[in-house]
Amino acid sequence: MTDGCPCWHYPARPIRLAPRDVHIWRAFPCHGATFIDQLAPLLSEDELSRAASFRFESDRNRFIVCRAILRNILGLYLGIGPEHVKFRMGPLGKPYPANESGGVQIQFSLSHTHHIALYAFTSNRRIGVDIEQVRTISNLDQVAAFSFSDYENHVFRSLRPDRKEAAFYNCWTRKEAYVKAIGEGLSSPFRAFDVSLSPDEPCRLLRINGSADEALLWSMETLEPAPDHVAAVVVEKFDYHMNRYEWKFDQTN
Repeated sequence: MTDGCPCWHYPARPIRLAPRDVHIWRAFPCHGATFIDQLAPLLSEDELSRAASFRFESDRNRFIVCRAILRNILGLYLGIGPEHVKFRMGPLGKPYPANESGGVQIQFSLSHTHHIALYAFTSNRRIGVDIEQVRTISNLDQVAAFSFSDYENHVFRSLRPDRKEAAFYNCWTRKEAYVKAIGEGLSSPFRAFDVSLSPDEPCRLLRINGSADEALLWSMETLEPAPDHVAAVVVEKFDYHMNRYEWKFDQTN
């Protein structure tokens, strides 16, 4: 894999998602709150119903903005308006665009914190992304003991206290990205696979159900979306070319 550009920038149009491309988009949903009246009509009735179910306006607006951004980016790839993007559900509930472009099936994953959203796109291969805002967690050891695998806990317990926070977020985002990539979400137990987590180690998926060979089918990378945030992306296979893009609200379709 190669990184086409270490910076985040808005791409020139038209934008194409070639078979070996992996595109990571960064967006700041909080900047889109003033565009709610423009963005909400892009969503489907089901999406608007989901938005209405949020108790707090800030959460409702964040959902609308994040979904509208997703629709806008997919519209760029598909050559259609964002309001015309349709979704289907895979057998395990992971959504994918019902629209195709030249026989290419786009796969995507998204994750967001209160301030930043990440979107990952590729074609004809699975992908998952996760982002977390670093915050103090008083019971790191207990959460790790419950959620991480035996191997990961062994590594985690061996680290100096001042390195545990970084290791925790490394492990968490990498595991979340993998379960999103395989489309199983919470139905896939975190303890069934191993990832690297020490700040001194390369980012890797090590074993799946004890098999190192199965893990070799996946690539895993860290991302640096912003200070005090940790993120990871997992991609099926290794033969890809990555670019990082930034969404701008004045570029909406």
